[in-house]
Amino acid sequence: MIQGQNTAALLHDLTSNYVKNTFNPNTPNQKGILYQAYGGKINPVNFTTILDPTADVGYILYALMKAGDNDGLVSLKSAHIPASNGVTPTWKGNMTTSVLYPGVSHFAEIDHFLDIHTG
Repeated sequence: MIQGQNTAALLHDLTSNYVKNTFNPNTPNQKGILYQAYGGKINPVNFTTILDPTADVGYILYALMKAGDNDGLVSLKSAHIPASNGVTPTWKGNMTTSVLYPGVSHFAEIDHFLDIHTG
């Protein structure tokens, strides 16, 4: 663990209530700046789950909460940046998954696999 890291505060800052009612109103989008949102999507039924089933557990939990497609930690719906001040962020790509192509999990997005990561 990184010294001085406050995990409880970090998790609080990621709650929907904090983002909607504190962060977004205090940090509106600025004209002239290109905002882009990125997100991943996985298919929990694939051949790679034997190696690292972590994201699949998250995917199933999100599915039970009816959050829609997700990367095992963040739903695509919540990965979008809301429009403000007349600025509409871009969202590109058409993500598809299959049994042979599992998609991109949150852990792959941050280069974290089986608790092995680059730092």
